[in-house]
Amino acid sequence: MLPYLLLFSIPLFLLFLDKTNAKPNYFWYYVLMVVTSIFSGLRDMIGGYDIFIYGQVYEATIDKILRYNTFEIGYRYYYIFLKNFNQDRQFMFFITACLISILHFRVLKKYSPLLFFSLFILFCKFYLMSFVYLRQFIAMGIIWYAIPYILEKKFLKIAFLALVAALFHKTSLIFVPLIFISTTKFDNFKLFAIIFIVLIIGLTPLSQFIIDIASESIDNSKVSAYAASNRSINIFYLLEIVALTAGILKFKAQFYNTKLGTLTLNAVFLYILINTLSLINANFIRFGWYFYIFIILFLCNIYQFLIEQKSKNLYKFLIVLYFSATFFRLLFIWDMGDMMPYKTIYQDFNRPHLYDSFEYRPRKY
Repeated sequence: MLPYLLLFSIPLFLLFLDKTNAKPNYFWYYVLMVVTSIFSGLRDMIGGYDIFIYGQVYEATIDKILRYNTFEIGYRYYYIFLKNFNQDRQFMFFITACLISILHFRVLKKYSPLLFFSLFILFCKFYLMSFVYLRQFIAMGIIWYAIPYILEKKFLKIAFLALVAALFHKTSLIFVPLIFISTTKFDNFKLFAIIFIVLIIGLTPLSQFIIDIASESIDNSKVSAYAASNRSINIFYLLEIVALTAGILKFKAQFYNTKLGTLTLNAVFLYILINTLSLINANFIRFGWYFYIFIILFLCNIYQFLIEQKSKNLYKFLIVLYFSATFFRLLFIWDMGDMMPYKTIYQDFNRPHLYDSFEYRPRKY
């Protein structure tokens, strides 16, 4: 538990270094990037049963990697490329952790008005998940690099990045519709009406029908299995939808003043629609993660739009409280707390895993 607390304290501390209209201290930006990369990259098989599968496939022969159709072809060639340098699974986990950090951090460095505020949200929301969803997090990082090309309407470059991202995780294609509404300026009635209609769909069996079609269209057996795991309504996601919708309606005019602001607000709108359709199947929240970079920018910009310092302080407190709770909830709840205790590959003690049965290497103990 202590290593996670110490790690969490770094972005929390850096959060208070942000100053409006002031250049951030990039030294601490790189410190956070390096520390989080090392902490993740040197973990000893922490992150659920998926990482044992990732490791076993990486340490297989090249022929077996190429025939492992569960992974997209781009990710399989990524493995083959890395194997030219080192055959050990830990090398792959370390390089992948660094790659994810670099891709995600650099986008926020370029577009966020409050760098450390945004990095705190990114950390709390996605850091622990980055231990598990390797392919999707690489795909997210790649597709986010299409943002400047969407703003400049350079469609060939957008298409190229979308293709590359899809070669790592097919679900990244959900990002493509954003291109077609990137400059659209919705009025309040249309925004509310569309959200209301999708909410009705999300609370009825129609949402399952749409999810089934989506899973079949990308021909992914794992996604199809998720589609079958229908659940009750997730109240936390419903509250998030309500809060984001209120934010859109209140600050729409300010966002629509700039190209990036318009893109950000419309991306948040798509995120809301996806989450609404996923209300009864939380597995499909993952589709909305491709738009979460805009949620972060959205929240940071709202802080900038607030005028009174008292309102700013209260807003920052609520953001810190909510995302801190998100981080620690994941830490304690994910696989019944299996991410604890933290252990590096250089430590020599027995750390029982919930998924020990997936370990294919000879046991040390």
